[in-house]
Amino acid sequence: MSEPSWGYLIGATVTALAAGLVVWAPRRPRLLGRVSWWVSVLYGEIPALVLLGLLASTIDTLWLGAGGEAGGDGGGAVPPAGILAFLVAGLAASLLVWLLVQAQWAGRAMRSAVPATGTPRRLGWPAALLLPIPWRPRSVALTRGLAYGPEAHQRLDLYRRSDEASPGGPAPVLIQLHGGGFVSGRRSKESLGLIHDLARAGWVCLSADYRLARTPGQGHPEHLIDVKRVISWARTQAPALNLDPRRIVLLGTSAGAHLATMAALTANRARYQPGFEDADTSISAFVGFAGYYGPLATTPDDDSSPFAHVDRPCPPGLIVHGSHDTQTSPRDARELADRLRSSSGGRVRAVILPGAQHTFDLLDSVRFRHVRHAVVRFCHSLPDPS
Repeated sequence: MSEPSWGYLIGATVTALAAGLVVWAPRRPRLLGRVSWWVSVLYGEIPALVLLGLLASTIDTLWLGAGGEAGGDGGGAVPPAGILAFLVAGLAASLLVWLLVQAQWAGRAMRSAVPATGTPRRLGWPAALLLPIPWRPRSVALTRGLAYGPEAHQRLDLYRRSDEASPGGPAPVLIQLHGGGFVSGRRSKESLGLIHDLARAGWVCLSADYRLARTPGQGHPEHLIDVKRVISWARTQAPALNLDPRRIVLLGTSAGAHLATMAALTANRARYQPGFEDADTSISAFVGFAGYYGPLATTPDDDSSPFAHVDRPCPPGLIVHGSHDTQTSPRDARELADRLRSSSGGRVRAVILPGAQHTFDLLDSVRFRHVRHAVVRFCHSLPDPS
């Protein structure tokens, strides 16, 4: 490299800083924690793709410096800026490899909570590493915008097998609740790979919107009421859609995990079912990804946190959280699972994913493929309601 490659140095530095933020995952100051979360979507979930880009840039720089098409003389000592650039690139590559290793560790973490039985499912490495986009397969049909209530926001998308066949009778139901801090977000954005897996296995999956507000406290308990309306709607529509009303599982991400857990712990509570107090809103199980489980208001009698209901009967549950989550607390997730274990008869399990950030279910990455395979096993292992 006869001349300093400033573009290469800047690119390698940006990559090293971004990968370092994902590995370090600082929670404070809060802005830095948010930046770590944002860059984790690419650097934490698709590190192989970033690593390939860095490798291609390195080869291009070496080739040009050795006298390629740029007309370099191929000789002379490497200048200090060039040495620095390669050192920074080496650091960036090391961090990216570490992120790849941590993503693979998710498989061991999930198997410890939900043991694999039979022949392990194939991960699909090329797509998981390089193009983890959760494309909907042709075998899964999607019906958009079904109304589960009279309000404009009370809409859901329905996924099921294209042939509408359900092995063994009526189809079990998964209800998915999006994240967004109770103030934003939309249906059919997160956990799509898992939704497709269960739909292909004969489940009917409902991805629902719910009421949003300017602050989480302002929206409580309306968003929880909406979730219960979805459960009630699924039972009401069971004959028409060939659903099994005895097998309903709630899945939520972030704020959605809070709602899924709250719905699991407040089944058939009239306070949260105004106008449909007699509806059965019990569920078979719940799954929470990267959940916030604290209160939504600050009043002394606030009961908007799952911790306020831990003594109530609880269905089986699976709580999955990233060890490096800078937006919600992995310690709270583990504590909630521990406290729910007694009320559920030991059927609530917690998994802390090594190196995972807040939005680990947005892409169909190596990490999330391990997670979704385990969640499918969890759903299939639920007791037969008959």
